[in-house]
Amino acid sequence: MATAERGGFAMVVLLQAIGAVAGLAPLLAVVELGRTLLLPDPVDHRHVWTVVAVGALGLVVQLLFTAASSGIGHLLDARVQLSLRRQLAASLGRVPIGWLAGRRTGELAKVVGDDVSAVHPFIAHTPGALVSALVVPLVSLGYLFTIDWRLTLITLIPVLLAMLLVPLLMLPSRLREEREFDAAMGRVADSVVEFVQGIAVVKAFGGGERAHRRFRTATNDFVDALGRKVRGLSGVAAGMQLALSPPFVILVVLLGGTALVTTGGLAPADVLPFLLLGLGLTAPVSALVNHSFEDVQAARRAVGRIREVLAVPPLPEPAQPAAPAGHRVELREVRFGYHSDHEVLCGINLVLAPGTVTALVGPSGSGKSTLVQLLPRFFDPTGGSVRLGGVDLREIRSQDLYRRVSFVFQETSLLRESVAENIALAVPHADADEVVRAAQVGAFGAAVAGYAALRYSSDLSGFRVGTTLLRGMYHRIGDHLARLPIGWYTAGRVGEVSVLASQGVLQTMGLIAHLLAPFIFASVTPLTIVVVMLAVNWQLGVAALVAVPLVAAAQVWTGRAVAANDADRAARDHQAAGRVIEYLQAQPVLRTGGRAAERFRLLDDSLAHVASASRRMTLSVLPGAVGLTLAVQAGFTGLLVLGAYLALGGNVGAAELLAILVLAARCADPLLSLADLGGQLRNARSELARLDRLLRTEPLPEPREPVQPRGHDLEFESVTFRRGGRRVLNDLCLSVPAGQRLAIVGPSGAGKTTLLQLVARFHDVDAGAVRIGGVDVRSINTETLMAQIGFVFQEVYLFDGTIEENVRLGRPEASVAEVRQAASAAGLDEVIVRLPSGWETSVGEGGARLSGGERQRVAIARALLKDAPVVLLDEVTSALDSVNEAAVHEGIERLMTSRTVVMVTHRLRTVQRADRVAFVVDGRIVAEDSHEELLRRDNGYREFWRPAMTPVLR
Repeated sequence: MATAERGGFAMVVLLQAIGAVAGLAPLLAVVELGRTLLLPDPVDHRHVWTVVAVGALGLVVQLLFTAASSGIGHLLDARVQLSLRRQLAASLGRVPIGWLAGRRTGELAKVVGDDVSAVHPFIAHTPGALVSALVVPLVSLGYLFTIDWRLTLITLIPVLLAMLLVPLLMLPSRLREEREFDAAMGRVADSVVEFVQGIAVVKAFGGGERAHRRFRTATNDFVDALGRKVRGLSGVAAGMQLALSPPFVILVVLLGGTALVTTGGLAPADVLPFLLLGLGLTAPVSALVNHSFEDVQAARRAVGRIREVLAVPPLPEPAQPAAPAGHRVELREVRFGYHSDHEVLCGINLVLAPGTVTALVGPSGSGKSTLVQLLPRFFDPTGGSVRLGGVDLREIRSQDLYRRVSFVFQETSLLRESVAENIALAVPHADADEVVRAAQVGAFGAAVAGYAALRYSSDLSGFRVGTTLLRGMYHRIGDHLARLPIGWYTAGRVGEVSVLASQGVLQTMGLIAHLLAPFIFASVTPLTIVVVMLAVNWQLGVAALVAVPLVAAAQVWTGRAVAANDADRAARDHQAAGRVIEYLQAQPVLRTGGRAAERFRLLDDSLAHVASASRRMTLSVLPGAVGLTLAVQAGFTGLLVLGAYLALGGNVGAAELLAILVLAARCADPLLSLADLGGQLRNARSELARLDRLLRTEPLPEPREPVQPRGHDLEFESVTFRRGGRRVLNDLCLSVPAGQRLAIVGPSGAGKTTLLQLVARFHDVDAGAVRIGGVDVRSINTETLMAQIGFVFQEVYLFDGTIEENVRLGRPEASVAEVRQAASAAGLDEVIVRLPSGWETSVGEGGARLSGGERQRVAIARALLKDAPVVLLDEVTSALDSVNEAAVHEGIERLMTSRTVVMVTHRLRTVQRADRVAFVVDGRIVAEDSHEELLRRDNGYREFWRPAMTPVLR
């Protein structure tokens, strides 16, 4: 923490301490007023009004200092969170790529997002609660000791009993439950990212009405972990609530006071301070134990995870960097392994002369990509050295190295910006002409009890209802996400859904489980007390009622002020969550472009916007919170003044006045808690509204009377389709007889992949119709439609599980023999033999632990296992080497046998195996015939294939 933050933190503590001490003044004023009025001596009017004035002044001081402390604490919190997120972003931009590859994106995004947010209560709320819990008891006990040390010790009994229960919260079993809860929440974050990014696979392989299995499993595990955690704490919490509850405190003080009074050791009037200050003694301790303790534990665990990330050492930078003398690349006896027990590269010697082109070829998984990734120093070799211009890469500064290495990745990762900004990543200061020239040089591709028993049973019942709702909400979200059209899943949806599935759903559950009962208690208790006041003395009761509209007005004012900023804060949170995920997944691109070290401007801007939105939210809430406190304290001051006036005039007895003032003091805490509870309720209501908007998003409609397809032929009838305001397909007509193979070719952006997505009904057409077996796909229910289609995507997405789990996605009920047969037909069996764990090999997030060819074979095996009569192939061999391409082609050939096939391809070899070819340009079919016939008669088609058919010059 920087000096400025430490100074701010000290200021928060000092202001809160002064405010807490000043807050005791009204209670001491009531005590002194009671003792003065109950004494048989004549009442000193001046002394009474002095006591009243001191009590009122204490309320004013408390208001000013606690408001200042709260405001500074929240502003400090926004600053600390921004600083932590920037540090994490900078650290994640320097850690080895290999470390990142071994972590899930959702797990790391949760550290940057949720874990940093978990620090908020520790900074903004816990210091005040801790200071109050220490200062108020110490000052109160000091005062009470001057009256009677014996009753003071008796008054301490409730606090001591509560403190004796605290170690039970730190038992190893409790800590284990906390770790399991945190881990389960991390798995939910991972599964959300995986669900959204793999939604095309979920849909194509029977996702339909049911959520992706891992998402459901993760959310079920999370709810179960939450249940174990809460059930483990509920007994201890109930005991602590009983020990610190007002009925128990009053009982202890009355029993002890009665014993001392009957023995003549204490005057009856002297019991009054112990009753009043005893309640004031336990209130801050209760607040600390019930709320801040859990916040501190959550923050402590979050800080541990943050420190773990910040402690990951980056690849070491040289103490004395050297400059390469040229661009000659040498690999000398290079050895490397991702794991200590298995080497991928074994004694590699290779020289790459400047100006030459070297092709690395070999079977899938032989280490080609690994070797290339050593050149930009994504990893350091475990043996030997990699040299550039005669200098070991470990002796060159990272930024100098990245300026000398350009990298085109097998899996392109694009940022959510313009094409120009993505190109300019390579040279951040490039002008417009340089960007245009770069775009022209390369073909640019894209994809990116009594009381205690009632409280205990109320809390437990609320929790049970809340967890039931939580589980149901998660399942409903998963089901709904699986039904939404692919077009809904824009680049920012990962962040939005990730935030909703973590913070949003939890806050919604918390509304039922934790907030409703305290909110009702905080509302009903003051009203009940006012009724009692009216029964004791109608004048003071009416005076107390004056505070009710003031409190209500403050709540309404705060709600309106918050509403104006809530939507902006939520949007900033969603945007930042998306940027974090994007930043983590784009690390290789950012590093080779020299951008990760400068914290990636777009992410940094998003984090700054979140901090600004937090500051605006704090400033909008503060006036309402101050207004509420002012209304409550003004009401109490009014009662104190009016009560003193009536007592001095003989219109109210001393006992009646003291009873009413004690009740009024008891009324203040629940009223003041309304500010915090109201804020939490507003947050939960806002998240409910966002969840409602998500669940109200219309999925593609299901037919009321589904029709079964009468065959497997395909037909596009005058199809028009728009995406983002741009017309992608324009009045397109096309037919594919059952059993035929149609190749779709054309320039990038012509609408080829969109055609396949319309067949699978990832979108609905804007005009025209797409038919299977003579039936409009909109008239076929989703489950039936998906059973007709096998899909192999250009960008294969594998779920984080074993190879077998990913293959079985094609048909989960398939036998082991059927799975093995599909794998053999796809050429996957020879890959599995080479893997140490065979079928149980974990593929990693998105399939990151397999090569491109290995992933494609898993996808083909998945489609073969599904055994659908219609097969859609989208550029399945576009990024494969010749060895993998040959193996994949064999699998594709088996997949296409006796099926209706539509394949998007730029491979001449694939096109030549098609029965017909459709040449698509700008969303229209400009030519359709056999490949040979189109070459003969269509100039545009012939020109399209000329580069592929031109012999390579030697």
